[in-house]
Amino acid sequence: MIKDQQVRAINCKALLEQNNILSWENWNRFSIKHSKPTTLGEKTKQVEFIKQELGLDQGDNPAGLYAYRQGDNLLYVGKGRPLFNRLKSHYRESYEPIPGDTRTKRWHRFFSAHTGDLTIYWITVKDEMTRKILELAFQVHYKPMFESFR
Repeated sequence: MIKDQQVRAINCKALLEQNNILSWENWNRFSIKHSKPTTLGEKTKQVEFIKQELGLDQGDNPAGLYAYRQGDNLLYVGKGRPLFNRLKSHYRESYEPIPGDTRTKRWHRFFSAHTGDLTIYWITVKDEMTRKILELAFQVHYKPMFESFR
């Protein structure tokens, strides 16, 4: 198992540059209104929008890394297999607790406190170990707001 200390011992910036993902310009991205839907139709529309942006309408359901940004603030970096499930969960967490969240409901508390227009960045990373290493490298290098929230 990769330990946080092991990732801190490497040059995270160099690792991210080597994988050509240090710059946000190399990531896929889309903007979304992350807040409580006013109707069931709006909720369905947002979920379908996430599917479309990830290419699920073309049969793809990628695994990879994702990041939430609000303006210049990096809120969160995570990994998912598949990405759609994680992004859908975080969207729901912006307005309600969901099963599987921690005892303290930390994701719901965090995402409900950071609502509004967000940009979601994502890249495909198929290998689980690579996803774990790159996720930790991003957290160490960029220090997203969620890391201090924990």
